[in-house]
Amino acid sequence: MDLDDFRTVLESSGVDVWTFIDTAITVASLDNFDELKRRRDGIVERLYAATLSAKCGSCQTDGLVDRPNGHIVRGPVQEEKAKGREGKANSPSTPQSTDMNDELDPFGGLFDDEQKRILEIKRHLEDPDQSADSLVELLQSLADMDITFQALEETDIGRHVNQFRKHPSNDVRRLVKHLVRKWKAIVDEWVTVNQPGEVASSALLGGKRLFSI
Repeated sequence: MDLDDFRTVLESSGVDVWTFIDTAITVASLDNFDELKRRRDGIVERLYAATLSAKCGSCQTDGLVDRPNGHIVRGPVQEEKAKGREGKANSPSTPQSTDMNDELDPFGGLFDDEQKRILEIKRHLEDPDQSADSLVELLQSLADMDITFQALEETDIGRHVNQFRKHPSNDVRRLVKHLVRKWKAIVDEWVTVNQPGEVASSALLGGKRLFSI
Protein backbone atom coordinates (compact mmCIF):
# COMPACT_ATOMS: atom_id res chain seq x y z
CA MET A 1 0.00 0.00 0.00
CA ASP A 2 1.21 3.50 -0.81
CA LEU A 3 2.21 5.44 2.29
CA ASP A 4 -0.05 8.37 1.45
CA ASP A 5 -2.98 5.98 0.97
CA PHE A 6 -2.28 4.47 4.38
CA ARG A 7 -2.20 7.90 6.01
CA THR A 8 -5.52 8.67 4.34
CA VAL A 9 -6.99 5.48 5.82
CA LEU A 10 -5.75 6.48 9.28
CA GLU A 11 -7.21 9.97 8.99
CA SER A 12 -10.57 8.73 7.73
CA SER A 13 -10.80 6.02 10.41
CA GLY A 14 -10.04 8.44 13.22
CA VAL A 15 -7.58 6.09 14.98
CA ASP A 16 -3.88 6.54 15.61
CA VAL A 17 -1.25 4.30 14.04
CA TRP A 18 -0.63 2.37 17.29
CA THR A 19 -4.27 1.43 17.70
CA PHE A 20 -4.30 0.41 14.05
CA ILE A 21 -1.23 -1.82 14.54
CA ASP A 22 -2.63 -3.42 17.71
CA THR A 23 -5.93 -4.13 15.99
CA ALA A 24 -4.21 -5.49 12.87
CA ILE A 25 -2.15 -7.91 14.99
CA THR A 26 -5.25 -9.09 16.83
CA VAL A 27 -7.19 -9.67 13.60
CA ALA A 28 -4.21 -11.45 12.02
CA SER A 29 -3.84 -13.77 15.03
CA LEU A 30 -7.54 -14.64 14.97
CA ASP A 31 -8.10 -14.94 11.22
CA ASN A 32 -4.66 -15.89 9.85
CA PHE A 33 -2.71 -17.41 12.72
CA ASP A 34 -0.48 -19.67 10.61
CA GLU A 35 0.40 -16.87 8.20
CA LEU A 36 1.17 -14.52 11.10
CA LYS A 37 3.44 -17.15 12.62
CA ARG A 38 5.21 -17.60 9.29
CA ARG A 39 5.74 -13.86 8.87
CA ARG A 40 6.69 -13.21 12.50
CA ASP A 41 10.47 -13.22 12.04
CA GLY A 42 10.26 -10.83 9.12
CA ILE A 43 8.04 -8.46 11.12
CA VAL A 44 10.44 -8.48 14.07
CA GLU A 45 13.37 -7.86 11.73
CA ARG A 46 11.61 -4.82 10.28
CA LEU A 47 10.97 -3.46 13.77
CA TYR A 48 14.67 -3.75 14.60
CA ALA A 49 15.57 -2.16 11.29
CA ALA A 50 13.27 0.79 11.98
CA THR A 51 14.78 1.23 15.45
CA LEU A 52 18.31 1.17 14.11
CA SER A 53 17.44 3.65 11.38
CA ALA A 54 16.02 6.05 13.95
CA LYS A 55 19.15 5.84 16.09
CA CYS A 56 21.50 6.37 13.18
CA GLY A 57 21.10 10.14 12.92
CA SER A 58 24.39 10.60 11.03
CA CYS A 59 23.66 7.94 8.43
CA GLN A 60 23.28 8.94 4.79
CA THR A 61 19.70 9.02 3.49
CA ASP A 62 20.38 7.91 -0.06
CA GLY A 63 17.15 6.83 -1.72
CA LEU A 64 14.96 8.55 0.87
CA VAL A 65 12.45 11.31 0.15
CA ASP A 66 11.83 14.12 2.64
CA ARG A 67 8.18 15.13 2.57
CA PRO A 68 6.99 18.66 3.38
CA ASN A 69 5.07 17.37 6.39
CA GLY A 70 8.30 16.17 7.98
CA HIS A 71 7.89 12.49 7.15
CA ILE A 72 10.77 10.73 5.45
CA VAL A 73 9.85 7.84 3.19
CA ARG A 74 11.69 5.60 0.76
CA GLY A 75 11.86 6.53 -2.88
CA PRO A 76 10.62 3.99 -5.46
CA VAL A 77 14.00 2.28 -5.92
CA GLN A 78 14.76 2.14 -2.22
CA GLU A 79 11.25 0.87 -1.47
CA GLU A 80 11.69 -2.01 -3.91
CA LYS A 81 15.04 -3.00 -2.44
CA ALA A 82 13.67 -2.82 1.08
CA LYS A 83 10.98 -5.45 0.47
CA GLY A 84 13.41 -8.33 0.76
CA ARG A 85 16.25 -6.71 2.67
CA GLU A 86 14.90 -4.55 5.46
CA GLY A 87 17.50 -3.35 7.89
CA LYS A 88 20.42 -2.91 5.49
CA ALA A 89 22.59 0.10 6.34
CA ASN A 90 22.28 3.11 4.06
CA SER A 91 25.88 4.15 4.65
CA PRO A 92 28.70 1.65 3.96
CA SER A 93 31.09 4.00 5.74
CA THR A 94 29.40 3.51 9.12
CA PRO A 95 31.02 0.46 10.82
CA GLN A 96 28.54 0.50 13.71
CA SER A 97 25.59 0.28 11.34
CA THR A 98 27.24 -2.53 9.40
CA ASP A 99 27.89 -4.54 12.55
CA MET A 100 24.32 -4.15 13.79
CA ASN A 101 22.85 -5.18 10.45
CA ASP A 102 25.15 -8.20 10.28
CA GLU A 103 23.58 -9.30 13.55
CA LEU A 104 20.12 -8.93 12.01
CA ASP A 105 21.03 -10.93 8.92
CA PRO A 106 23.71 -13.55 9.70
CA PHE A 107 23.60 -14.70 6.07
CA GLY A 108 24.76 -11.33 4.73
CA GLY A 109 21.81 -10.91 2.37
CA LEU A 110 22.66 -14.07 0.40
CA PHE A 111 19.24 -15.63 1.01
CA ASP A 112 15.67 -14.40 0.84
CA ASP A 113 13.35 -14.45 3.85
CA GLU A 114 12.01 -17.92 3.07
CA GLN A 115 15.48 -19.43 2.81
CA LYS A 116 16.64 -17.72 6.00
CA ARG A 117 13.72 -19.20 7.91
CA ILE A 118 14.52 -22.64 6.52
CA LEU A 119 18.21 -22.33 7.38
CA GLU A 120 17.35 -21.25 10.91
CA ILE A 121 15.12 -24.32 11.32
CA LYS A 122 17.85 -26.51 9.84
CA ARG A 123 20.31 -25.16 12.39
CA HIS A 124 17.99 -26.24 15.20
CA LEU A 125 17.44 -29.65 13.60
CA GLU A 126 21.20 -30.19 13.72
CA ASP A 127 21.12 -29.89 17.52
CA PRO A 128 21.33 -33.47 18.84
CA ASP A 129 19.71 -32.44 22.12
CA GLN A 130 16.40 -31.37 20.59
CA SER A 131 13.42 -32.98 22.32
CA ALA A 132 10.72 -34.77 20.36
CA ASP A 133 8.30 -31.92 21.06
CA SER A 134 10.80 -29.38 19.73
CA LEU A 135 11.35 -31.46 16.61
CA VAL A 136 7.61 -31.69 16.04
CA GLU A 137 7.32 -27.90 16.30
CA LEU A 138 10.23 -27.36 13.89
CA LEU A 139 8.90 -29.88 11.38
CA GLN A 140 5.40 -28.45 11.63
CA SER A 141 6.81 -25.01 10.86
CA LEU A 142 8.31 -26.45 7.69
CA ALA A 143 5.02 -28.14 6.84
CA ASP A 144 3.21 -24.80 7.15
CA MET A 145 5.55 -23.16 4.63
CA ASP A 146 5.10 -23.18 0.86
CA ILE A 147 8.71 -24.05 0.09
CA THR A 148 9.89 -23.63 -3.49
CA PHE A 149 12.13 -25.95 -5.49
CA GLN A 150 14.89 -23.35 -5.39
CA ALA A 151 14.71 -23.18 -1.60
CA LEU A 152 14.84 -26.98 -1.35
CA GLU A 153 17.91 -27.05 -3.56
CA GLU A 154 19.82 -24.20 -1.97
CA THR A 155 19.12 -25.03 1.69
CA ASP A 156 19.45 -28.83 1.40
CA ILE A 157 16.71 -29.08 4.02
CA GLY A 158 15.45 -32.38 2.57
CA ARG A 159 18.53 -34.28 3.74
CA HIS A 160 18.27 -32.93 7.26
CA VAL A 161 14.59 -33.74 7.61
CA ASN A 162 14.96 -37.20 6.11
CA GLN A 163 17.44 -38.23 8.80
CA PHE A 164 14.55 -38.32 11.28
CA ARG A 165 12.52 -40.87 9.30
CA LYS A 166 13.31 -43.56 11.93
CA HIS A 167 12.89 -41.33 14.98
CA PRO A 168 11.23 -43.03 18.00
CA SER A 169 8.45 -40.43 18.06
CA ASN A 170 5.42 -41.31 15.94
CA ASP A 171 4.63 -37.63 15.45
CA VAL A 172 8.14 -36.89 14.21
CA ARG A 173 8.05 -39.82 11.77
CA ARG A 174 4.60 -38.78 10.54
CA LEU A 175 5.73 -35.22 9.83
CA VAL A 176 8.90 -36.40 8.13
CA LYS A 177 6.88 -38.70 5.88
CA HIS A 178 4.49 -35.86 5.07
CA LEU A 179 7.29 -33.40 4.28
CA VAL A 180 9.25 -35.83 2.12
CA ARG A 181 6.13 -36.74 0.14
CA LYS A 182 5.23 -33.07 -0.29
CA TRP A 183 8.74 -32.04 -1.32
CA LYS A 184 9.20 -34.99 -3.68
CA ALA A 185 6.08 -33.83 -5.49
CA ILE A 186 7.65 -30.39 -5.89
CA VAL A 187 10.87 -31.95 -7.21
CA ASP A 188 8.97 -34.26 -9.55
CA GLU A 189 7.02 -31.34 -10.97
CA TRP A 190 10.18 -29.30 -11.52
CA VAL A 191 11.97 -32.18 -13.22
CA THR A 192 8.96 -32.89 -15.44
CA VAL A 193 8.91 -29.29 -16.64
CA ASN A 194 12.64 -28.63 -16.87
CA GLN A 195 14.16 -32.05 -17.55
CA PRO A 196 11.65 -34.15 -19.54
CA GLY A 197 12.55 -37.82 -19.60
CA GLU A 198 14.42 -37.80 -16.30
CA VAL A 199 13.34 -39.97 -13.36
CA ALA A 200 11.87 -37.38 -11.03
CA SER A 201 12.34 -39.31 -7.79
CA SER A 202 16.08 -39.52 -8.51
CA ALA A 203 16.51 -35.87 -9.46
CA LEU A 204 20.09 -34.72 -9.02
CA LEU A 205 20.84 -31.16 -8.04
CA GLY A 206 24.48 -30.27 -8.43
CA GLY A 207 25.41 -33.91 -7.98
CA LYS A 208 23.45 -34.27 -4.72
CA ARG A 209 20.13 -35.99 -4.17
CA LEU A 210 17.47 -34.03 -2.37
CA PHE A 211 16.21 -37.12 -0.59
CA SER A 212 17.82 -40.40 0.36
CA ILE A 213 14.87 -42.77 0.21
